[in-house]
Amino acid sequence: MERRVLSDKHWALMPPHCLGKPGDAGPRGTDNRLFVEAVQWIVRTGSPWRDLPEEFGKWNTVFKRFRDWVKADIWQKLFDAVSGQPDMQYAMVDATIVKVHRHGQGAKGGLKGGTQSQAIGHSRGGVSTKKILALCDALGNLVKFALMPGQRHDSKEVE
Repeated sequence: MERRVLSDKHWALMPPHCLGKPGDAGPRGTDNRLFVEAVQWIVRTGSPWRDLPEEFGKWNTVFKRFRDWVKADIWQKLFDAVSGQPDMQYAMVDATIVKVHRHGQGAKGGLKGGTQSQAIGHSRGGVSTKKILALCDALGNLVKFALMPGQRHDSKEVE
């Protein structure tokens, strides 16, 4: 791939937090940078996984690896690694509410895999989730993002 999105400076901070090392067997240790680039391509374009270009590998393999990293909380570790020291002279908070589709309201799995892990809660408008809460530093750089249930106030998450 000719055009990289991930800078060498940021990539240098990531390898210690990635699953799999270059010598490991299976798809885990192949090319972690290419994998992160593939996920960034999906996020940047908004395309479905099936439309992932072949140069990134098989879309299903990349998706399964993405899910493994989500379950292992690797993305949060990578975000923390590249965030650096935020300038917290003042902070900006923004949040948006997204209504849960009626088919998603009866999530199974209890507290671990059900409504708690998906930040589904009740508000005046019905079942909803405060999809994204973003906290930015004085320079406008993202410091924290979180999913919150609809009934929870924004200030509770940024304390």
